[in-house]
Amino acid sequence: MPRYQYIVETLSPIHIGTGETMLPIEFQISKDARQMFVPELDRVFSKYPREVDHFSRQLKNLQPNKISTTTLDELLKIEIDKDDEVLKYKTYRPEKENNYGKFGLDKLKYQLSHQSNSNRAIEVRLATKTPDYKVYIPATSIKGALRTAWAYANVDESLLRKIEESASRNPEEASRYIQDIFQGKERQANYDLFRVLQLSDTEAKLAQEVLYVVAIRVLSAGVKSSDQMAGAKWKNYWIFCEAIAIKRKYEGTLFFQDELLKNDIASKALGWKESQKKFTLEALCKAVNDFSQKVCEWESRYFSRIQNKPDNPDNVELKSILKFYEELKKDIQKADKNTCFLSIGYGSGWHKMTVGMLLEEKSKRFAETRRALKLADRYLDFEYPKSRKLIMISDTKAYPLGWIKLQFNQLK
Repeated sequence: MPRYQYIVETLSPIHIGTGETMLPIEFQISKDARQMFVPELDRVFSKYPREVDHFSRQLKNLQPNKISTTTLDELLKIEIDKDDEVLKYKTYRPEKENNYGKFGLDKLKYQLSHQSNSNRAIEVRLATKTPDYKVYIPATSIKGALRTAWAYANVDESLLRKIEESASRNPEEASRYIQDIFQGKERQANYDLFRVLQLSDTEAKLAQEVLYVVAIRVLSAGVKSSDQMAGAKWKNYWIFCEAIAIKRKYEGTLFFQDELLKNDIASKALGWKESQKKFTLEALCKAVNDFSQKVCEWESRYFSRIQNKPDNPDNVELKSILKFYEELKKDIQKADKNTCFLSIGYGSGWHKMTVGMLLEEKSKRFAETRRALKLADRYLDFEYPKSRKLIMISDTKAYPLGWIKLQFNQLK
């Protein structure tokens, strides 16, 4: 059974969340807004018993509606950033001013100091970590993105017609047609083509080496299928997430169980189709790169049709986004047979995590499908999705989220 080391390199910040959030009462930000500290309160109170009464009194005096907007600085007299013994973890400390993490904490600190102007609770979305608070990338996030790209590559005209005919009347049936790309003779996990790929989670790394807090905004644009320029505006809120920094490398292990494809007895028992028997790591990398190339082109078209308004507070600096995708396309074109580029985690969006881009490009009944599935069905003259989540490096300068380079090296 071939065994591979896989290497993930982050090209833009990655947030893979737990679904949990952290309120301001649970962390401190350094005075220079370059680092976040997350304490274990039991350790704080054990080491500094006088803090218990102070904390309790301050908390008791808070009105219920103020608990979600109160900072830890208001409840503790000590500065926990000076004592690693009481910390669960601390984030990476960026040295450069022009940095996602520096801007993210600056903006979070600003929002906390002006939160009386907003009814929206300020919270930080937590990244996936081990029980000892080290940061890793789950295999399921990588495998899910690989699966989407393989599905996109294997939807032929006949299957596309079946999907579009069933999507509006029975979405579950349409989903089953897509699953048939992966299924052998039965619709069960044991007969799924991707059982051939056995990925481990990546290694786990200290939060202070890889993790920072980023600020995200949602851009909504009325982009139409024509070449007509469209207006855009930012949603009037900020999202704060823990994210793996750019230019970080993670390693994991992959077993490619090709005997399930090559062995006649196994192949017959699992009921593989001829197209499924051709599944290889090289074929998968090609499918992923072809899909990502399409995504880059799709996103470039979307952003190139947004009208730039430099003096408008809703202005978005498009050059940085378009340049990112232009350079990514070049990297994809130069990729070797064991390297691919893909988007994972929060902000990847509907068109990167489904075959929806294929339906929107080729289906003649996509408007009907959108009505049935209630996909922004009041705005059928606009492309779907209408909005994008973008990571900010200033109030208007943005970059895409979630892109990684994935490389496979066969081990002896």
